[in-house]
Amino acid sequence: MGALVVLGGGGTGIAFLIFFVLNADVGPSRTSVVAYIAPFFSVVYGVTLLDEPFSVGTAAGLVLILAGSWMAADGRVPWRRRAAPLAEQPA
Repeated sequence: MGALVVLGGGGTGIAFLIFFVLNADVGPSRTSVVAYIAPFFSVVYGVTLLDEPFSVGTAAGLVLILAGSWMAADGRVPWRRRAAPLAEQPA
């Protein structure tokens, strides 16, 4: 029962606190990108602790997740420049 309280209140409580503080600081759309890192930890734990194979498909999936989270966080593809604000554009 003590472990349940410590893990639930400690780990989950701290994670939610960080999530809500991050939500207030950077907004909900960028905060939701944090959920995309879960597959990375799943792969690392699976490979290191359970001796699961790390295949080309796994690496490709992680690259796609990373690219998608980059685009979701920044709102654009990496190779496109952002337009300058109207005040800074040349006349």
